[in-house]
Amino acid sequence: MSSKVNVTRRDKGPVRPGRDEDVGNDSIAPAIDICETDTGWLLAADMPGVGKDDVDVQVERGVLTISGRFTAEPPEGRAVYQGFHRPDYFRSLSLSDEIDRANISANLTNGVLTIVLPRAEATQTRKITVESRD
Repeated sequence: MSSKVNVTRRDKGPVRPGRDEDVGNDSIAPAIDICETDTGWLLAADMPGVGKDDVDVQVERGVLTISGRFTAEPPEGRAVYQGFHRPDYFRSLSLSDEIDRANISANLTNGVLTIVLPRAEATQTRKITVESRD
């Protein structure tokens, strides 16, 4: 297996917890993990409080963009203390040509966005049959 997937950050500014002025007003870059499999890569992004209808995953010109809006409703009643940060999430990464962009898929479960980045067919190992003219 090759480990040549390019996941260079494309978003502006440093990744840090809390507010990131360069990414957007009140936006943070979600923490991500990327694991290589036999068929490609799995990217997991931590996006608590984001619903399926409030997440957006796009690929354009070799750049994977993930964004999401925190939509969980605060508890009813008069707030006497607020410790929850309700951020918008934004992150973008460059993809290498080893990824089959037409077959990328995504799933959101319990606040974790999982994106399947399949290996392009041209980069997969292929067994070649050897013939003989004896």
